[in-house]
Amino acid sequence: MLIVREARSPWYIVAAVAFTASNRPEGVRRVFEDALEDLRSESATKSDEFLLAQKMREALFRSGLISGYNKVSFTFRAVL
Repeated sequence: MLIVREARSPWYIVAAVAFTASNRPEGVRRVFEDALEDLRSESATKSDEFLLAQKMREALFRSGLISGYNKVSFTFRAVL
């Protein structure tokens, strides 16, 4: 169960950062789609969906400090 507001299950952040650090940006798109699907199954509002995207974006930007911003830029290109 994915609860974005309370951040009880941050599996999507961990998975997205791991895919980015492993230089597998195509996995990030799949993780985001799965997290969004889980969120929608709980009758989430558009603001909840926006919050999910915002948290993932922030996590990916911060992961650039460790894995390199080059990998993060590839990830953002693959997700868009």
